[in-house]
Amino acid sequence: MANVLLINSVIRETAPPNCTPLGLLYIAAVLEQHGHKCDICDLNGLRWLNNDREYWLKKYHKHYDFIGLSGLIVTYQEQRQALDYIVKNRAAFGDPILVAGGGLPTSAPEFTFRRMPELDVLVIGEGEMTMLELVGDPKPLHEVAGIAYMNHGKLVKTQARELIPDLDALPFPAWDRVPMEPVYVKNPIWGGVVKNSSSINYRMRRSMNMINSRGCPHSCGFCFHYTWGKKYRMRSVKNVIAEMRRLKELYAVDFIGFVDDNTTANRSWTMEFSTRLIEEDLGIHWGCSARVDQVDPVLLTKMKAAGCEWIGFGVESGSPEILKAMNKKADPRMASSAIQMVRGAGMWANATFIAGYPGETRETIAETARFMRENNCLNSMFFATPYPGTELYEQAKGRILEKYDTEDEYIMSLADATDFRVNLSEMSDQELFECRDKAMAGVRF
Repeated sequence: MANVLLINSVIRETAPPNCTPLGLLYIAAVLEQHGHKCDICDLNGLRWLNNDREYWLKKYHKHYDFIGLSGLIVTYQEQRQALDYIVKNRAAFGDPILVAGGGLPTSAPEFTFRRMPELDVLVIGEGEMTMLELVGDPKPLHEVAGIAYMNHGKLVKTQARELIPDLDALPFPAWDRVPMEPVYVKNPIWGGVVKNSSSINYRMRRSMNMINSRGCPHSCGFCFHYTWGKKYRMRSVKNVIAEMRRLKELYAVDFIGFVDDNTTANRSWTMEFSTRLIEEDLGIHWGCSARVDQVDPVLLTKMKAAGCEWIGFGVESGSPEILKAMNKKADPRMASSAIQMVRGAGMWANATFIAGYPGETRETIAETARFMRENNCLNSMFFATPYPGTELYEQAKGRILEKYDTEDEYIMSLADATDFRVNLSEMSDQELFECRDKAMAGVRF
């Protein structure tokens, strides 16, 4: 049996860590279910206790057969620093095989190997079964589905791994491998204190993140969701409620934030889930994300009765023209109706927006500003940011190379989407900033 160390990278250092790294927690649970030993060095959670990365990495100086790095593409700099430390101290870790997985290698494998050539293998896409096969089966790399590796200077990508069809077959996440009590359950998942784009009028005291589905069948141009694939897969209602009950027993949580892309995509599932929650009476409130075209008064009334307090909508724009360019397949009237229905059911409607999408003009962003004012949902606006692996990235390469010498330089600069990286609009930088600021402030223009 193998000894494995998984490392979770720091993200949004200015915000409290409030979401456990579910991808790594599931991988750890699967590996341990099959007899392997797995530690997690959760640098993002542990920074809340001590922000010295090396302090925590030193605590894992023991023999490992594999070390796996993970994180979104915006954590590249953090992953590079962790890899530098591991390579420098490789003997202290037992000279392990070095693996990377998650959003960075899945969206940009060539970049990852160019900038992190010390890596032996990349896990592409959903990671549980791929890591299990890598760790437990000494077969040649070319026979392992769902990976990439270098062979004589050339990138080799093996056959894509089939997505896990039955999510109920997975064990519950290995929560005990990360700092749950001192960090995660005490940092609210939503609300002003978390320093992100969320607001909520419900006061949660002990919250936790969960998912009840994987994948997204939609194709918004700015979105990258290929780590868990496009095929929409649901856990059973029974399985999700069992996990909620377990979190209540272990950590006394009073609020669950479902962080998958779209909780209401399957209306009958959501109705059954809400009905069962009412019957179970767990004393747990919750929130989720939804599309504006997939809610209705009957469903929302049932969700509220089951303890739902928060629904987040990616409205993105108040301009039909920009929404069409984004391939949102929704319009401002749908969004306004959804927001009012959620409020009418007694829940908090959270809406997020994007400024500066290709084709954005002063007139289109003014439409968004008007939507925000009229629907009383003033909020921060993300800048349209092209991430590798998205349709928007392919569309924006020319603009990127006008500002950055290489695509690598641009990727290494990526951070939170509230940070400006490249102007894709029809306005100057200054005009884009001014319009965005006015929209967030509710100023007419």
